[in-house]
Amino acid sequence: MYKAGYVLDTSAKLAEAQRNQQHVEIQKDGVHQHSGLIESFDDDAVRINGGYFNRSFYLFKVR
Repeated sequence: MYKAGYVLDTSAKLAEAQRNQQHVEIQKDGVHQHSGLIESFDDDAVRINGGYFNRSFYLFKVR
């Protein structure tokens, strides 16, 4: 399990957070945008609470 504030910048880290059902915070330009559990992800986007967030535009951190 990752600690709060840990940046999920690889597919392996996203998979670990999803497997452990850790809450994730989504940030853009340092501003909180959304948070929740990872439902799925691929090379381009992460799905959290029914919304898709482009991995190249957003930063994902453990909450």
